[in-house]
Amino acid sequence: MHVWLTAMGETLFERYRRLENELEGKWFALSADGEVLAVADSNERLWKKLGRTGIRVAIGYSPTKGERKAACLFC
Repeated sequence: MHVWLTAMGETLFERYRRLENELEGKWFALSADGEVLAVADSNERLWKKLGRTGIRVAIGYSPTKGERKAACLFC
């Protein structure tokens, strides 16, 4: 995912990283231009909010402080 974000431009990657820090414990979807399309508590709820739009999106998860401390890796 980070390869696509880097290819789209550094500003989108920075936006993605900022949202990771702001949305603790949340899943989020970004459009190619950096617009937040949806935020949800679970992966399943995020996809329900997005539906089948056909838009290319970047999906992210913002780990909680506890998950960061435990150094969990989410793919």
